[in-house]
Amino acid sequence: MKQAHYQEPGDTSRLFAPTGTVDFLKKDTDLFRILPLSAPLAPSPNWWAYFKLENAYGYHPAKLKVYQDMLDEEGPLGLAKPLQRGNFNLPRAANVKYLILSQPGLDGPDLTTVNTTQGSAPTGQVANETTYRLNRALPRAFFVDRYRVLSDPKSVLAAMADARWDPAAEALLLEEPGSAIQPAGGATVRITGHQPHHVKAEIEATGNQLLYISEVWYPNGWTARLDGQPVKVLRANHAFRAIVVPPGRHQLTMDFSDPAYATGRTISMLSYGLIVVAFLGGLVLERRRRPEAA
Repeated sequence: MKQAHYQEPGDTSRLFAPTGTVDFLKKDTDLFRILPLSAPLAPSPNWWAYFKLENAYGYHPAKLKVYQDMLDEEGPLGLAKPLQRGNFNLPRAANVKYLILSQPGLDGPDLTTVNTTQGSAPTGQVANETTYRLNRALPRAFFVDRYRVLSDPKSVLAAMADARWDPAAEALLLEEPGSAIQPAGGATVRITGHQPHHVKAEIEATGNQLLYISEVWYPNGWTARLDGQPVKVLRANHAFRAIVVPPGRHQLTMDFSDPAYATGRTISMLSYGLIVVAFLGGLVLERRRRPEAA
């Protein structure tokens, strides 16, 4: 039998030391995602979350199926083949503003080098890291001029991989939105609050228009309200959201509340309360018995 030997943990202070790439990205106060296709100074995709940088590739191997299907289709975020053809539509639809790679010199119509850094990875490896800005990056939420209804999710993924598709102008849906949609000219949206379970936005629509929101579509918990009234959330661009907005100024709120979690929390609180009551009841009975014993 081989003996087990305890080893003192190594120095982990460098594991979450900000790199030159992190320092650069933290200067940008916009709401955006990054896509580290090759980031040698980061030990894992989840590493970026420590610095509150949203990673379009996700943070955990166990992802929502609707999102994982998109990742599996053609590589990370469906990017492997489209990127080789110079097609950046998929990361644009996912609100990716920066790509992070080890390879420099990829500037062109779609990419511009904005930062280069050299540092040591937690493994001790010295590596170069280049950050590119997507020249046609899209915001987290915006209005589109039109939509197209497709028959199934695979058809949507195929359409998203087509270089002729423009995510800034067209949303791909699996059902009709329920009312006629007008072009987005003059419509504006500004996100005023953004937390993991809550999104808030101020909207001004110039007609009956379609708002695309680059947040993961998950119908079993997320709800949307427009001026306090429930509004249907459509599945758009395979894994994201869209809602129909009538003319005028509105306030949009989206909140997550998982019924299973709420039920479990209620049961836990009731159980805890019963335990406390039983404990206190036992103390009272014990005190009453003591004089009798005396």
